[in-house]
Amino acid sequence: MHNRIGDDIILNLLHRQEDQIHQSADAIDTKAGLVLAAAAFLAMQPAYLLALPRLSNTAAVVQVISFLLLLAAVWFAILILKVTGYPTPGIPESWRDEQVMSAPAGSTENDIHGTILWEAVNQARKRVEEATEINEGKTGKLLIAQVLTVLSLIANVAVIVLTYLSSRA
Repeated sequence: MHNRIGDDIILNLLHRQEDQIHQSADAIDTKAGLVLAAAAFLAMQPAYLLALPRLSNTAAVVQVISFLLLLAAVWFAILILKVTGYPTPGIPESWRDEQVMSAPAGSTENDIHGTILWEAVNQARKRVEEATEINEGKTGKLLIAQVLTVLSLIANVAVIVLTYLSSRA
């Protein structure tokens, strides 16, 4: 039997950490949605300008690059929003009942409680590690999507400036 002092506190802290991880996941998903909204807005300029017959070759190439950057940003944002199976608590009642029934003779209720609590702590720690890894992957994809969106914005602004300057020449 396992009876470690403070496991109840550790378990409580791990549950709080799990809550924070899930809140972070929601924030990451929201930011991915904002990338999608920005991409939809920024895609209007290449779509419009590429249809113009008087667009210079350089401006057309930059707009195509901008559009491709947006496509890549959208791809990463969609990967972020892909439903991910976060780990769920895994101590079934049957396992708990088995621990109670198979406890060595002379085990106290506190001994059995300690064993169950110890397993709960171990599983919560594992869930926190797995969920953290999932969020780190999503965060990396979000950074890439944001950078691609900003590069597209820069390309769009460059085309606006280039088009303006060539019309003044």
